[in-house]
Order: sequence, then structure tokens, then C-alpha cells
Amino acid sequence: MTLSVAVMKRPCPSLFSDIRGASETTTSTLTGGLSVKSTTIPARTVVANVSTLERCVSRLMSASRIGLDVETELYRPNLCLIQMAVESETFLVDALAFSSLAVLRPVLESPRITKVIHNASFERRILGHAGMALDGVFDTLTASRRQRGFRIDGGHGLAVVCERELGITLNKDCQCSNWRQRPLSPRQLSYAALDAEVLLPLHDRFTAG
Repeated sequence: MTLSVAVMKRPCPSLFSDIRGASETTTSTLTGGLSVKSTTIPARTVVANVSTLERCVSRLMSASRIGLDVETELYRPNLCLIQMAVESETFLVDALAFSSLAVLRPVLESPRITKVIHNASFERRILGHAGMALDGVFDTLTASRRQRGFRIDGGHGLAVVCERELGITLNKDCQCSNWRQRPLSPRQLSYAALDAEVLLPLHDRFTAG
């Protein structure tokens, strides 16, 4: 999340193999000290053409919840990447590869599908700037403040909340990297995917009992 820079105007042939490799390297980080329903890293799919986008929308429309995050240009509210995670797959939608992302509106605007977001006001602003609204939002930032207190030590940033609630450490080194460059590096892809994936176990934690 945060204002960054990145994504690819043209699909890169090596991108899929890069992201599969990056996926494997995150397993120990995601599952270390973590009690979740599944310790399997989801498949990760870069969405940079119409056919893959259509499959992405079809899969997301059948989901009950989605972990949602975005990456933007540094210091500008220009959307570069949309990460959407479901239980078995994470889609990384290259916002720079499409002239319009209106096909995503039924997913993002459906109140039936819970969008799990950390600091949803940011996503609302960025996606709104791109002509898309959000409905059915569960904000893990709001949930953390409500359950742990507004002034808790460490605050309520995503990395802090993941460590406090799930016992895992997120590497945020790529947070302010160049999200407009193409192709994205394996580290960027892994970072972006994980920021969306971790929202699902956070949702479980905050809604348990």
C-alpha cells in the first residue's frame, strides 16, 4: 500500500515465472508463527491482458471476501497496481496495461463481497480517482483501533498490526519503490501480493468470536 510507483505498460514474458519464484520465497515469512486456516501460499497471477482480466473478474465475483491493496506513484495518486487476494489465488492487476478498468466495478462495488483493506480511506481515494467506488468494506485499521485502543504502543500500521495479531513480520522495503517501472522485480511482486494476502488472516482474527 502507500503512494509508490509501478506496473507494466506492456506484458513482460518473464513476469509469470518471476512471480511464481517470488511466491515460494515468502512461505516462511507468511507462515512463521502464524495460526491461519491455510499455510499454503496462493497462486499469484499478473493480470496484464483482457483474457486474464476477464478470468480474474469471474473468479472474484464468486468470492465472499477479497484482500485488497493498491500501489501508486510516489507522491502522486496515480494507480499502478491493484492486488486482490482470495483463498487460493492472488491477482495483481497492472493498472497501466489497460485504458479502462471499469470491468472491475461489479467486484469493487458489490456489497455482497467483503473487501478487506487496511486503511480503506486510501484505497477509496485512489480507486475513486480511477472512477471506481468501494462497497462492502472491512477496514482492518479501524478494527485494530477499536479492539486494541487508538493509542496502543506501536500504532496501527499494517506491519505492526500483522506482528501484533498474527506473529509475523512484513518486510516493507519495497513500499516506496518505483511502481511504474516494467517489469516489476520479483521482490516487488512478492511484496505487493503479500500485502493483500495477509489481510485475510487479519480479517479472521478480528472477526473471531
